[in-house]
Amino acid sequence: MGAVTALLYAGRLNPLIKCVIVDSPFASLDTLCHELVGRAIKVKDSEKGGFMGFVSEQAISMVNSSMQYRAKFSIDDVNPIEFMHTCHVPTFFINGDNDKVIHPHHSDDLYAAHGGPKQRKV
Repeated sequence: MGAVTALLYAGRLNPLIKCVIVDSPFASLDTLCHELVGRAIKVKDSEKGGFMGFVSEQAISMVNSSMQYRAKFSIDDVNPIEFMHTCHVPTFFINGDNDKVIHPHHSDDLYAAHGGPKQRKV
């Protein structure tokens, strides 16, 4: 989560940050949670409205409730893609094209939304 923390600070126009290098950042914690739980219980896109989709939503809801109680923030609060258009700090995005945890589309989305100088290495 260090990559996302760096992006959130840089995206909020922190003048102390001069450049950012991020390794496998996620674009949205909510999206990442859905992807991870979906893979763990093998939910296909076609089943998202079915029983396994319901199980997936319940698991994420339980985790979110626990986070809100213990850490005082929600899964929805960790959404760096919202701030990328305001990020003008030079940023270097790195990710593996075979990453099994954070799919490369997260870096693609963040890179596309970034409002300043940027480079990418896969």
